[in-house]
Amino acid sequence: MSTLCVTKEEAGRLLGVSLRMVTKYLKSGALTEHHRAGRRVMIDVTEVYSLREKNKNRKRGKSK
Repeated sequence: MSTLCVTKEEAGRLLGVSLRMVTKYLKSGALTEHHRAGRRVMIDVTEVYSLREKNKNRKRGKSK
């Protein structure tokens, strides 16, 4: 069975973060590299959606 994957750029758009942040997620283990298509890193889209849901409830910005 084939897994649907996205590039780092597409993952960033889905998560609403920069390419640099996607790279940090990969280095920290929050996302895992599924495979490479040429020079492109491919990420399982279900991991991206899981991370998006996890981050949805995080508070952002400065608290007073």
